[in-house]
Amino acid sequence: MSLVTIQVGQCGNQIGAALYNTLNAERPFGGERYLFGEDGKARCVLVDGEAKVIGALLRDANSPFKVQNAFFEHSGRGNNWALGYYGPCNDFGNVLVDNAMEGFCKELESASMYRGCVLLHSLCGGTGAGLGSRIMEEVRDTIGHGAPLMSVSVMPFVTGELPLQHYNSALCLSRVLSEADTSILFSNDSIMSICAKRLAKRGSSNVAKPVDIAASDVRISDLNKYIAMALAGLVQPCSVGSGKAGVPHPLDLHSLAASLSPSRDSKFLDLWSVQEQAASSSAAAAASSSLRTTASFSARPWQHLGAELSGELPKFGPRWEEEAAYDPDDALGGGGGGGMAPPKRIRTVAYQLWARGRDAGAAGQEGAAAAVGAVERALEVVTWAPPPLSPPLLTSGLQPLQQLRRSLTLAASRSGHVERFKGVASRCEAMLSAGAYLHWFTKYGMEDGEIGEAVEELRSHISSAEDVFGSD
Repeated sequence: MSLVTIQVGQCGNQIGAALYNTLNAERPFGGERYLFGEDGKARCVLVDGEAKVIGALLRDANSPFKVQNAFFEHSGRGNNWALGYYGPCNDFGNVLVDNAMEGFCKELESASMYRGCVLLHSLCGGTGAGLGSRIMEEVRDTIGHGAPLMSVSVMPFVTGELPLQHYNSALCLSRVLSEADTSILFSNDSIMSICAKRLAKRGSSNVAKPVDIAASDVRISDLNKYIAMALAGLVQPCSVGSGKAGVPHPLDLHSLAASLSPSRDSKFLDLWSVQEQAASSSAAAAASSSLRTTASFSARPWQHLGAELSGELPKFGPRWEEEAAYDPDDALGGGGGGGMAPPKRIRTVAYQLWARGRDAGAAGQEGAAAAVGAVERALEVVTWAPPPLSPPLLTSGLQPLQQLRRSLTLAASRSGHVERFKGVASRCEAMLSAGAYLHWFTKYGMEDGEIGEAVEELRSHISSAEDVFGSD
């Protein structure tokens, strides 16, 4: 499968490493490992403004990455979108972009059948947002609009990671809107909440209790592993419908975009995943792995796995426009708020489920299909939604991953991102009105008004998306 990925910045490279290390441990199906070349190495380009993360990945003796596909500098990008996009002020332009694109083109030339590009990055920093935006534009110019381009974008924490994160996010999102066919959007806050609740659940009874997310023992590596496991559930080969189609087919980005992102205003997708741990010869290793990468399951049927997934789905959007009232727990089905306006319900336009496991094929189709009903009831699909272009359930009778018995992955076009984008736009507008930090961008070549244009484009998307999903 000639699907080429580009990992940009610290976040993109760490997520990519977690994904490829997971897939690298898998046994090949039919002599082919998807997302890997004939040499056994990942079809991937690594890009960063610093050497620390990429250097650590390449020093690993079992690294799946090609040294010649790693491109980095030593100056960083200062958490500044403009510095990442335009590059340091010198006569040579953005050399890092040129080198990365040369590596990407070599991967294209060696591909037997090119199926598209996936770009992994953060919306927050100078490298992931700024350099990621520039590379996204360059990739689109290279492959044209006939080949699919998907971004995997990570939104920063609500409480703030960097003073420029809202500017960076708005500028990067404007490029995602114009260049990507579809975008899988992850929220650090939502994933943090899920990981914290999973950890708490393993050490307590089945009685639901409030979870102190801020005090939980959740690390950034746990968030990266969650994203990697969800992506692994998406990109691995799968059969369509009943699983009787024979050899599973690789991920088709064209079909994914057509099924879940039929319009520019529904191109942002949520991706969620739950897994059931397989028995392990090392109980300690299994317990440790299960603690941080999967929910706690015994040998439960598919409908229980579907119920677990539906329980983790956010039902309400965050109150970005009321910062003081925001509670990350609201994004995962809460909705209290002490007399304040309740958060808006999240609605769904389209979705697909991937059920993976030895009993997910033709013989276990009825059980796997039971998961669809449990998840669908939690999605609140809009009444006008057209019939799906593809079956809502895709299955694979293959073992999902070596340490798992079953996995269930959901990709859906939902309205949860709308409130988050409103928060980004509102913060940008407030800073623009005060003229805050603008000189940090213009000194690297950005023109006056470019941030305002990005915010206007974001507001336009918000308005159109509310028409698509409906608003309370």
